Amino acid sequence: MSKRTRIPHGEGSTTHEPTLDDQTRTRAISLESQTKWLELLSTSNISRVIVVGGSGRLGSLLSHLLTRAGIEVGILDSAPCEALPGTNFTQCDLGRSDPIPPDLLAGADAVVHLAALHGAHLLAGYPRRDFWKVNVRGTERVLTAARAAGVSRAIVASSTSVYGSGSAQGPAYVLNEETALQPEDVYDFTKLASEELLRKFGEQGGSGVALRFGRFFFPSHLDYHLRKLSTGLDALDACQAIVRAITTRASDPFSAYCIASDLPLDVEQRERLGHGVAAVLAESFPQVVKAAELRGYELPTRVGKSVDTSKARTLLGYAPERALDWAAEMWLEGEPPTRPRLPAQRWLDAAV
Repeated sequence: MSKRTRIPHGEGSTTHEPTLDDQTRTRAISLESQTKWLELLSTSNISRVIVVGGSGRLGSLLSHLLTRAGIEVGILDSAPCEALPGTNFTQCDLGRSDPIPPDLLAGADAVVHLAALHGAHLLAGYPRRDFWKVNVRGTERVLTAARAAGVSRAIVASSTSVYGSGSAQGPAYVLNEETALQPEDVYDFTKLASEELLRKFGEQGGSGVALRFGRFFFPSHLDYHLRKLSTGLDALDACQAIVRAITTRASDPFSAYCIASDLPLDVEQRERLGHGVAAVLAESFPQVVKAAELRGYELPTRVGKSVDTSKARTLLGYAPERALDWAAEMWLEGEPPTRPRLPAQRWLDAAV
């Protein structure tokens, strides 16, 4: 097999989310206390999973958790990944036109496709044609190889950014699977195009699940946690959603789910976040208000949009473990704040 160069890291890579102490500590926490959902893999008879973009931030965390659960993981990426028992690494470039050999995916129960160019690359000035080449053609190559290898289930990382911007005033927009799509840039359009390829994969006999992930990257510790009122997503919660998508029996050839580290608010409460965040939290989560006051943190006056994960909670059993109430517990217990880093330029430079 010819040597393949870099594929972009996955949807939670260093280019897309901060390196957070409270996230990296998940490598040391016990599976019993924090990740009970990993048990679904054994009860569902899952033994091998392919992670495309497995050297990225989200992909590496997912691969680590899968191997701890006894799953054999095949990683496709161009950057070297952590050597873990039960994994095998293949260097591959999604930006190339040559096909992915189906034998790399043979025997897998599912393929999880996380590799993509992200909004950070768009801000960094990457050519729009590269987004189509990597995000769309790359997804097509992955799904073609999966179909040829007989892999019946594919999970593809999409984004809640396909719904567009939030409201500037008045009620917050509630983002769920029924919300009208309003793509605004090439990243959004390529994500929707990838979803259509996944839909076709399902129509041709497979099962496709698009996970519309919220935002990973934030400029500060406080912003990272408070954005969970809007679109914020913790990497551990993203991994939970992926595992549940792998293990839940599909009732439709194609499904899409909104995924964020959201509080369990109803639609009316989410809309009222656009009028006043503190009032909504005081009703249902007063500990968040108390913790913010204790730390001297200023809650946002309003948010323009709020991701509603009700469908994923109902059909997948998704239950975010790192929502804002979790952060509030840390604040009340006196845990030191975590400090995310800005995305390293080297990840952006090496992405294509």
